[in-house]
Amino acid sequence: MSVLTDGSANLGEWAGQPLANGPVNLTPAPVAADPRADGGGPVVLVTGSAPECPNVELFSLDGVPYTIPAKPRVNLALRYLWHAKQYGEDRAAAELLEALLGAEGFEALMNYDDLTGDQFEAIMRVATKYTLGALEDTTGKSGSGSNR
Repeated sequence: MSVLTDGSANLGEWAGQPLANGPVNLTPAPVAADPRADGGGPVVLVTGSAPECPNVELFSLDGVPYTIPAKPRVNLALRYLWHAKQYGEDRAAAELLEALLGAEGFEALMNYDDLTGDQFEAIMRVATKYTLGALEDTTGKSGSGSNR
């Protein structure tokens, strides 16, 4: 068999008989999109199209406020859930805080020697509530019972 420049193939012969009448097109046919309830086609995603989001204060340290997005990106919530599944809750929490706070905020919290378990738990509770709330906002369902 030889593939021609237009994506078709010449299948050649078998025992002196042609395998096909002329070239055969090997280019895959376009896949039809599944119609959705709204009658639209596939979801079109465009990089860099997310709107800007205001920040909320997560904690302050020696009078310096450290903020996170009020509505974190949905892919951040998905990444958090994936890290929790792959590596466990502790690593997922660290990855989430660093993504939300940025390197400077995360390092400030990491280097705060007087951080208690209760303080860290409160910070994580708020961070995950905002992050996982991003998933709830997309479905219109609230599985956590939060009143936001």
